[in-house]
Amino acid sequence: MKVLDFAWALVGSITTKTLGDLGAEIVKIETRTRPDLARLDVQVSASKPGNWDDKPWFAHLNTSKRSLSLNMKKPEARELIDPLIDWADVVVENFSPGTMAKLGLDYDSLAARNPVIVMLSGSVFGQTGPMAQE
Repeated sequence: MKVLDFAWALVGSITTKTLGDLGAEIVKIETRTRPDLARLDVQVSASKPGNWDDKPWFAHLNTSKRSLSLNMKKPEARELIDPLIDWADVVVENFSPGTMAKLGLDYDSLAARNPVIVMLSGSVFGQTGPMAQE
């Protein structure tokens, strides 16, 4: 299984870590404008605020993954993302509802490129309903 991982918060990272630990190929896409929450959490005295590369929780949640950092709001990012969409079996994201659509990466757009792709979207208060935008 090949997974394109746009997760930036715990449940998405745990999901893709589990898939990777079970043998899936994972490519994590990050952006420095909105880093993974695990990069911001200072948990041990060796971790320093502002240093995104010394967080043990981030390292733990992202074993078994390859990664790259892009500014997904720039059109040039699609030169790297589009071939990965073609490659992937599964896309995992846990942004606020509507974020992937704003980036042109909603399910309909992904399925137009790769008709067999499966998308898993998670957010704190769900994708729809009265609290989805909270």
